[in-house]
Amino acid sequence: MLDLLAQSSLTLGFSIPLTSFLAIAAPTVLFATALVLMLIVALHLERRLVRPVTFSGLGLAVLLSIVGKGSSFPSTTVLSHLYNDSYATFFQLSLLLVAAILSLLGNRYFEAREDVLAEFNALLLFGTLGLMVMVAAQDLILLFLGMEIAALASTIMIGALLPEKRTREAALKFFVFGLIGSAVFLMGAAYLYGATGTVSFVRIGQLSAISLHKSSSFALGASLLIVGFGFKIAAVPFHMWAPDVYDGAPTPVTAFVSVSVFGSVFAVFAKVVIVSLDALPPHFLNTLLGTLAAGMMIWGNLAALSQTNLKRLLAYSSIAHAGYLLLAVTVRSASDLVG
Repeated sequence: MLDLLAQSSLTLGFSIPLTSFLAIAAPTVLFATALVLMLIVALHLERRLVRPVTFSGLGLAVLLSIVGKGSSFPSTTVLSHLYNDSYATFFQLSLLLVAAILSLLGNRYFEAREDVLAEFNALLLFGTLGLMVMVAAQDLILLFLGMEIAALASTIMIGALLPEKRTREAALKFFVFGLIGSAVFLMGAAYLYGATGTVSFVRIGQLSAISLHKSSSFALGASLLIVGFGFKIAAVPFHMWAPDVYDGAPTPVTAFVSVSVFGSVFAVFAKVVIVSLDALPPHFLNTLLGTLAAGMMIWGNLAALSQTNLKRLLAYSSIAHAGYLLLAVTVRSASDLVG
């Protein structure tokens, strides 16, 4: 079947093998499933359709992620920088598994609020879609788009599902700090583009040594990019939003932010550092990453000791554990990214 697809092509001014569309098949299925869930709400259809529709979409996305491993678009197309290598496929399958578990948890959590059950599942799929695009991205533009799709869905899930003051406060903090992180990230990306003339992870890494020799824009852009990621993974001292968001958000949403969002952003952060920024002077890059890791481990554990709220305790614990993971990035190697 796949051989037959490989021999076929779709002509839209240029030739695109049909197998290339497997690179976006799983996110497309999630998008379509989320739209169906929204139609269930808009048309006041039976709420019992929510569960089968959600799990049908997730199951089909898992199948397409496995079948689409290694697929990508031709280099002449805009989507050529979306590549499902082994690294991306592993995290995509993990995200889909977590989404299925959180959907089950949400069904129990919102059992008394069936009016928001479909909305929760739709937003969960939109957020997972954004994260899947992010982990498969091979350039800064697609990375940013996927990150912002997930951030927008997460913000709505945090603040709109339950009519409580603390959930709205948590959503506002998540939005504001996410906005700051995105602005710093974009500034860093702009400097990197100015220094190298490309947004591709691989090309940035290939041109980084030349760019460093010519100007300091590359080092400044790399530093801003790392700080932007720091906001997203709640690295100390950019962590202020995490405890309040964990505490204020509904429990399934807290789990989504702590597992799916944190895990995906960290996976992409590690890839960008290894592929694109490794040409930075080792003492500079390792000092920057090591300082962030030390701050997260020390402050995360010390702050957790005084917590009496379980969610806030888990927030600081997540910060500390992210610091442990960040240590691994300081002993990075390109061979760590298989596929």
